[in-house]
Amino acid sequence: MGLYTEGITYSYLFPKKVEEMIDTTRDIENMSPDAGAEAWKKLLEDFSSEYAISSKFALMRIFYARLLGNEELGEVVNYKAGDKTYELCAPTVKQAEAFTRFNLSHFAEYLNEVASDRILDSSDKESCSKLIDIALKRTRSLTLITKEEALRLGHYLGLDLLEMSWFLNRVFVLDESFNFKLSDDIIDAYVFINNDSCRKAIELKERYKQSKKNTITDSAPDDKPDGFTEHIEPDLKEKIDYWKKNSPEKIDDCFIEWLVDNSAYLDKPSGTATAIYRDIFVYIYNICTTTHNIPSSDEFADNMIKIANRTYKPSEDQRDLLYDGSQISPDKCANISGAAMTTIKEIFTDTDDRQQAWRWVGASFTGRAQLKDVHLDGKGTGSLLESLLMGKTYVNKQDILILLWNGFCLCWDNEWSLKDPEDICETIAALMETANVVLEKSYLTGFYPPHPMEQVMMRSIISAHVDGTQSPGFSYSVICNSLKNN
Repeated sequence: MGLYTEGITYSYLFPKKVEEMIDTTRDIENMSPDAGAEAWKKLLEDFSSEYAISSKFALMRIFYARLLGNEELGEVVNYKAGDKTYELCAPTVKQAEAFTRFNLSHFAEYLNEVASDRILDSSDKESCSKLIDIALKRTRSLTLITKEEALRLGHYLGLDLLEMSWFLNRVFVLDESFNFKLSDDIIDAYVFINNDSCRKAIELKERYKQSKKNTITDSAPDDKPDGFTEHIEPDLKEKIDYWKKNSPEKIDDCFIEWLVDNSAYLDKPSGTATAIYRDIFVYIYNICTTTHNIPSSDEFADNMIKIANRTYKPSEDQRDLLYDGSQISPDKCANISGAAMTTIKEIFTDTDDRQQAWRWVGASFTGRAQLKDVHLDGKGTGSLLESLLMGKTYVNKQDILILLWNGFCLCWDNEWSLKDPEDICETIAALMETANVVLEKSYLTGFYPPHPMEQVMMRSIISAHVDGTQSPGFSYSVICNSLKNN
């Protein structure tokens, strides 16, 4: 964990830091509704403005670490751009924000020189230079780098798989790290492991499409081995070592053949993540529809971890909420998703729009704080919740996280309020731990405190403490509503 990530994480886990947030929240609660909404909006914009420079900050951190070598962390390092030498201090987010055009120009020149060995022609050179400028916010400064652009830039800069994975995890709010369920991402990972070029990644993706088109595999999607997604990355690394040793001149051919052999299992929603999502959804639906025996937050967290570890066994009645016999039922998925959306809306919001209880805070393409909702599946054809339950749509990090969050808030006991900052820190730590276990077992990226979505959840717990009468779910709705005009 880097110093920046560590600093934000522990600011929510240290009582004295939480005390400061309590004071800020109390000031907002004492404002008029309009003034309070503006104050929350300003706070969310601050979260998102830091996120908007994350690509620049991440590149500074990666190349600072490279230049640092075995020197002690915190030392000033030197880098050469042209015939001049410049200094780079241990990067902080404030330094990234304050990096002047003068410094950015020289750092961009340095990165272009790093990439020069991988530049094959003028087209490559121009493409690389543009991507560096985008990542450093020198051009297109009001927009964010995309995952596709980030991967291309990583190939140009010669990042290894670990560096590229770290970059993707830090720079993107959603689950846009390496997804080893996707053939394109596996090809990019192969190229990073081999320290090969951007052109190689493009060539292999085209070869795979043609090879798959001309090949009939014996494997069926339902025959996918248990733990396929979990093991494909280490399996790929082992295969690469074997191919390098035994068939170095045919390593690309061996890789494409191996990828085609597994193609029946790729580019489809993960069975494990879908199964976990279904079990959690049914568990939360049962909480929504009962007026007694609502689990405590601790019991909820324990059961979520059991579901993630596949040791929680739903009853036949619970299973019948989604299935007709052995088949998933479209009608039942539609009914249960609609009922859950309506009930949670009634508990946490005062709006007629039921999807508002299923919103999350992200950043727009311009880097501003923005509300996202899960009402539609992206094609405008129906509820995303229904599509996720049916197994038709990839389960992503935000899907799991907002589901866990709503369940956590349903189990909040209004008769018991957090007494002091230590209690708040323990509650936030429990949320982090539970989310991380469930996300990890679903093969998704973990709970990342600097991201706007996670910060709003943690701030909502603090706000619920200040209010003393409402759950974090209600506070979450109030904070989200401050962005309704964005």
